[in-house]
Amino acid sequence: MPRQIHVGIALAAMAVALTCVLLAIAITNYVRHGDGIGGDFLTDYAGGRLVRTGDGWLLYDLDTQERVQREVSPAGSADDVNPFVAPPLVAFAFAPISALPYRMAHVVFTALNLAALAGAVVLLKRELAGVEPRLRNTLLLAFAFSMPAVTDISWGQIDLVIVYAALLGWRCLTADREVLAGVAFSLLAFKPHFALGIILLLAVQRRWTALATLGAIAVPLLALPALLLGPEALRDYLGLITGATKLPAYIDTQPQHMANWRGLVTGLVGRDEPLLWMPGAAIIVLAALALAARASKREPFSARAYALAIMLPLLVSPHVHMQSMMVLFVSIGLLVKHGGVRDLALPRGWRLDGAAVLLYLLAALFVGWFLTANDISVMVLITGAGFAWVATTPLATVAISVQDRPLARAA
Repeated sequence: MPRQIHVGIALAAMAVALTCVLLAIAITNYVRHGDGIGGDFLTDYAGGRLVRTGDGWLLYDLDTQERVQREVSPAGSADDVNPFVAPPLVAFAFAPISALPYRMAHVVFTALNLAALAGAVVLLKRELAGVEPRLRNTLLLAFAFSMPAVTDISWGQIDLVIVYAALLGWRCLTADREVLAGVAFSLLAFKPHFALGIILLLAVQRRWTALATLGAIAVPLLALPALLLGPEALRDYLGLITGATKLPAYIDTQPQHMANWRGLVTGLVGRDEPLLWMPGAAIIVLAALALAARASKREPFSARAYALAIMLPLLVSPHVHMQSMMVLFVSIGLLVKHGGVRDLALPRGWRLDGAAVLLYLLAALFVGWFLTANDISVMVLITGAGFAWVATTPLATVAISVQDRPLARAA
């Protein structure tokens, strides 16, 4: 019997242990000093407060953002200031919780986020029904303790909406319930750039009902809050997201920490200039689109085509941070369910356990986060490797059964 290498399990255990230690230190510092408590939650809380108090027309005014964030932060003027660049919808969603004192609101939102993570684990477990238990449990463990999940919780982010949209949308499509699929995908209005791959896939599959439902819900969710804020806020918003508004030194989007090609180039050269990172980004976009288009053409209703569609924004968006990489686990879950993970043959008769390979991803994400924190954002390499893996691994079955449509064959 071939010997098994369990180095992946050891690396994953070390990653979990180190993560727990770092989180404990971070939380202790939050409590003692208040500096940075809540992370991105501070920005969303301040945005919600502006909307709730009737000052929503100043939502994207940088001076106002600075003033309100430092007013509500426990660290006061010593805290960092991040720009609110999310759609107006996000500020309106945070308006109710902004009525609570900041520390209490942070605790409540963290509890809600933890509950949402637990729900995502349950949904992913149901999707993996029928998968060998050891492999299924390994993937669930890797997802729950991954650095994307940890950063989403610790920094008060909202990227679990992407995971829910991906999992619920997939279940609805496989059941041929297009209206419900469109409803599920409308959650992406909170992170609109993550709808790109889904919109392209629905168009290729000619799922017009799902696409129309998505548009009928998402467009008003994006447009109505913007109209309520008024033309001045809309002008400021467009200036921020297009880069026309130059950010002052005290406000920073931290591009060197982004989990994409822009982040890698910015970290290496020390400057965030489009002429430096856009050519390489264009090549990556074209390669990703080509792989996704090939899968959609050959297997339009396969798990592979869907997995690539939800991963596509990780490679093509110029604004991606660590927490958004949670969607990687949805794609890998679909691959495990419909293609399996085989043991990898190594020299001298050794083999690498298939489940351990998934735990290597946990360790790789931890190392990638550590390097990114030190301005060397290698996360795009992990995303690219995962994208290529999904694009090239043969699938054993076709998961989407659609009446009166030809099913794609196994690759």
